[in-house]
Amino acid sequence: MSLSQSGSGYSNFSSERQSHSSDLPADVYDYDGEDAELIHEYSDSDVEDDDDVEEHTQHSLSARLSQWVAGENITNSSVDHLLRVLHDYHPDLPLTYRTLMDTRPHQIEISKIEGGEYAHFGILSGIKTVEREILILGVDTVEYQVNTDGLPLFRSSGLQLWPILGRVVGTNSPFLIGAFSGSCKPPNAEQFLRPFITEALELSDVGFMLQGVHFRAQISCFICDAPARAFVKQTKLHSGYYGCERCIQKGEYVQGRVVFPELNSERRSDEQFAKGDYSSHQKNMSPLLELNVGLVSCCVLDYMHLVCLGVMRRMIFFWLKGPLHIRLSARHVAVISSTLVSLRVNIPVEFARKPRSMSEVDCWKATEFRQFVLYTGLIALKSQVKSKIYEHFVCLSVAMHILLSPTLCHHYCDYVDQLLHVWVKDSMKLYGKHFAVYNVHSLLHLPDNVRKFGNLDRI
Repeated sequence: MSLSQSGSGYSNFSSERQSHSSDLPADVYDYDGEDAELIHEYSDSDVEDDDDVEEHTQHSLSARLSQWVAGENITNSSVDHLLRVLHDYHPDLPLTYRTLMDTRPHQIEISKIEGGEYAHFGILSGIKTVEREILILGVDTVEYQVNTDGLPLFRSSGLQLWPILGRVVGTNSPFLIGAFSGSCKPPNAEQFLRPFITEALELSDVGFMLQGVHFRAQISCFICDAPARAFVKQTKLHSGYYGCERCIQKGEYVQGRVVFPELNSERRSDEQFAKGDYSSHQKNMSPLLELNVGLVSCCVLDYMHLVCLGVMRRMIFFWLKGPLHIRLSARHVAVISSTLVSLRVNIPVEFARKPRSMSEVDCWKATEFRQFVLYTGLIALKSQVKSKIYEHFVCLSVAMHILLSPTLCHHYCDYVDQLLHVWVKDSMKLYGKHFAVYNVHSLLHLPDNVRKFGNLDRI
């Protein structure tokens, strides 16, 4: 890319270069000095081939650039701009910061495990990709979140991928820890999680070094959907009678579904879970218990699946296809859809998607359900649904606004706890007892997550 094409990016590079010009080694921009002497020395002695001379020069220049970047704390984007400019004159130089600083793993061992293959990329290699952000945070213990889930790779086969992802708390960049590939989900949780557990224990007990500073790495929480949580915790699925992960109540079978109508059941504890006391809930002892992480309190209920794709989606389906006393008429649905579509011109670019008609609700994504429960639903449903249903919906919207707010969530968490108890109780009166499935019941436990980890967007 020419300098004229790089535009503002080159301007940023120029300002960075000027700001560090006093500390920058002369040989980074002037290759007539020590590098030239080095080339001359090798040409007079051991190096007989011009290609060898050039290769050694590029290696020396890369090493010096790497040392300069590490010493001067240059931003990743500025290094990328510099490397693009230098690439025209030194084609063998790396093109990105990550390659220059040697932060990418070079050799990944793929092992055969039951049901497929597993590749471990490493927690530490992922943490190093956000090394700069960690140093800015100024902490001595790096906390990171862990996620795993399955996804299909092809439509024409059953091959699927189960990655283990991590993210350092306080940063926005997730990284890949490991990945399993097979025709089904990993049959053996122990084999699937063993490399991750081994490295996690080492990073917690021994620690690691970043730019001469010693750190330890500690798991903050596990963020998974309900089936994945049941898999890594080795518990009954959410559709089972003892499927609730936070309380000990036994579900009831109502109209083809297991529901959880009780509002104040005894809560599960990390200590009893670790001892295996919940035999009706636990299928086996989870290998994650070795990590000394509370598998009740630290396996969070993610609100994307719980509220957006769970509760809000279920409410809309009841309005469209539920019992007659709840179902909306075609005229009301058309008015709501028309209102949603009319709001498209007023939705700012910060929203990932524009509102769509209710007729396309089967295709809505989680961000669209989130937008509906927090913003557009308050407008579109006004005067189009019964007052009790609208007030019930507004109650959920207010609760979610508070739990998602970094400033309000702690001050009003107890209030939201009471509010959600009232909401779940009223939902069974409005929609029927069969409405209180796992997702609806688990709203009662969301405030516990907020008390421990902060607002819901953090998890």
